[in-house]
Amino acid sequence: MLLFPIALNYILLIPTNAPILGDSNGWLAFWGCYLGAIISSAIAFTILFIQRKDNHQENRNNRQLELNILAYQQQCQWLAELRKAMADYINLYNENELKEIINYIKFGNIDMVFPKIKKLYDDLTKIDSMIAMIMAENAQRGNKHTYKGSFSENQIKLSVIISDLQFLAMMFCYKVPVLNTLADAEFQQRASDNLKRLLQQQNKNVILDYNQIFVIANSIIQPLPAIFEEVRNTAFIYIQEEKTRIDLILEENI
Repeated sequence: MLLFPIALNYILLIPTNAPILGDSNGWLAFWGCYLGAIISSAIAFTILFIQRKDNHQENRNNRQLELNILAYQQQCQWLAELRKAMADYINLYNENELKEIINYIKFGNIDMVFPKIKKLYDDLTKIDSMIAMIMAENAQRGNKHTYKGSFSENQIKLSVIISDLQFLAMMFCYKVPVLNTLADAEFQQRASDNLKRLLQQQNKNVILDYNQIFVIANSIIQPLPAIFEEVRNTAFIYIQEEKTRIDLILEENI
């Protein structure tokens, strides 16, 4: 490019027999302007092409950022729903709820025992279904959850404990002898091995009084604090992992 003016000047000084209008200075000025315009246009088009390419990439990044922000907002709303459901779910494992049933039996509030047990069952089913739906909603977006099995396992443990208390309440409220309870088909199917073992240790021909029921009931709910801690810790880790995953959404494909 720097040698072009020298070459042009040399070419214009070469003698020719063809008629040429204008002198060398005029032609040199013409070619300088003509070629300068071509070079300027080429540079301008090059700059325009680069700018359009940069603008296209910037628009693509902005579009992706908008999509990421929308996905982030949706996931934050999902996480808020999950947190609320998890808080309600964890509260179901509070042993105070089950101790309240035992106290109802102790003070003869029979009318409160079975409605309370039914409410625990209903709440457990309702909240478990809610969590399952929330997880399924996010699974449709391709996010797999590895904690559902742990929650289901602990839910079964809680259901068994509630069922055992229900059998004890029926024995006490309806004055059912131990022998009759052990012979009941539904009891054999639903009661835990722990409750069966505890009743086997009793005099099978008697009706258990409150003190005996109280000892057995407290033995049944004894594992609950450990289950409560496991459920709470699992839920905390699960929510923290989901929060970390959601926070990374804004950085995807940018």
